[in-house]
Amino acid sequence: MRKVFSKRLQLIAVNIAGFLLLSSMLLPSVACSKGGESVGAFFSLDEAYNNGLLTVQDLKSIASHYGSLESLDETFIPTPITPKKLSDKTQRHLKRDWAIWASENGVDTFGEKPRICEYYGTYGGCVAVNMSYENATYIAEFRPITTNIGGVIFRYSSIHKSILIWKNNK
Repeated sequence: MRKVFSKRLQLIAVNIAGFLLLSSMLLPSVACSKGGESVGAFFSLDEAYNNGLLTVQDLKSIASHYGSLESLDETFIPTPITPKKLSDKTQRHLKRDWAIWASENGVDTFGEKPRICEYYGTYGGCVAVNMSYENATYIAEFRPITTNIGGVIFRYSSIHKSILIWKNNK
């Protein structure tokens, strides 16, 4: 009986830890600071939309560029990715801010440099990206995540493929 109770507690603890990790990665609305200097903020797509940083048109364009097409009709024309490539300065700021965010939120980067995995465009001054760090390796765990934001469906193959919105607070 005691062994079964102990296994149940372990299972509950693992589920709680997983939920907390997932929540911190999906809802990372955090303003970064470095020595008192405000440098930038990251938002989930949902937070960015709910805070008026993104429109439904922006969400549809991001979904199209991401490849999540199921809620888009065939006549939809996405906003082109502009700029085509982020400037070196923007990339440096974004990576710096992500490193600060990761540090403040307990993401272990193993001392590796931040990396912009994918860039999905800039919308109203907000940059849509997927971030990680150099040489990142993830457990081959594919748990699809589906979310509906403003009527636009995003389907991620795993938490590591989620899209973040970065707003520079210059």
